Amino acid sequence: MRKSLMMAILCVSLSANAQIFKSHTNASDKSEAKFVKQADLYLQDKWGVGFTLRKESSPYFGWNLIGASYMSGWYADECPKNLSIVNARLMGIRFNIPIKGNFKFYAEGTPGYSYVYRRYKYREYDWGYYVTKTRTNKSHCFGLDCGAGFQVFKNLSIGYNFTFLATINDNTDNYHIHWGRISVMF
Repeated sequence: MRKSLMMAILCVSLSANAQIFKSHTNASDKSEAKFVKQADLYLQDKWGVGFTLRKESSPYFGWNLIGASYMSGWYADECPKNLSIVNARLMGIRFNIPIKGNFKFYAEGTPGYSYVYRRYKYREYDWGYYVTKTRTNKSHCFGLDCGAGFQVFKNLSIGYNFTFLATINDNTDNYHIHWGRISVMF
C-alpha cells in the first residue's frame, strides 16, 4: 500500500513538473516560477480564515508550500470558546486549467496537521434529577484539504473546499466539513 501510494505521488509529480521544462522558442512566452500568497475566507454554517503560500512553477501547476487556517462556528454552542479547529498544511499540489484570459479552473489537495477543540454541554440523569454537565474533547490529528473552483479574476477565486479530519480520540468520529471558499491572491 505504501509503495503504491509513493509511486502514485511520484507519477503525479513527474507529470506536473513536465510542464516546467517547456521550450522557450516563442519569444512572447517568458513565464517564470513565481510565489503567490493567498488569503481565504471559508463559509457555511461555520466560518474560517486561512493563508497559503504557493509557488506556481507553470501556468498549469503549483506547489502549496505552507498554509494555516482557523475555523469555528456562528452559533452560541459553536462559538470560538466551544469549537475551534486549527490547521497547519504542508506541501500540497494545485492544478490549473486556463479557460479564457484570467478565468481558470483549479483543483488542489494539501495534507497536514489539525488540532480540534470542542466543548459541549449534555444532560445526564443522576440520582433522580437531570444534571447539565460539560465535556471537552481535544484531538491532534491528520487533516486533508481538497478544493476545486474557478479563478474568476487575476486575484480572486471562488470554490468548494472539503476538509477531512482523521481524529485520534476514541470518543469522536472522523470529521468531514464542506466549505464555500473565497480566495484573494496577491
